[in-house]
Amino acid sequence: AFTRGNRWAEAEATHREALRLRRMLFGNDHADVASSLSNLAEVFTQQARDAEAEPLAREALAIRQKHFGRVSLQVADTLRTLGIILGDQGR
Repeated sequence: AFTRGNRWAEAEATHREALRLRRMLFGNDHADVASSLSNLAEVFTQQARDAEAEPLAREALAIRQKHFGRVSLQVADTLRTLGIILGDQGR
């Protein structure tokens, strides 16, 4: 909802808080942490902040591969996000 109204700062703050809470509640290696990382990466990608988005997407990918295996919908979604980020960077 925040991104549709171009309320990027609010979207970023909300996703950062969700990530902080999930890390605190579940630890750094939980699937819900990966979801928050991916969500924040997508907010950054929408703003052409790919340098900030890439490490988040890579961390989300590593967590999801560990939890779901290399062949899963969660991993595929994260690879898609990472592909967009890398493509935007010309890599």
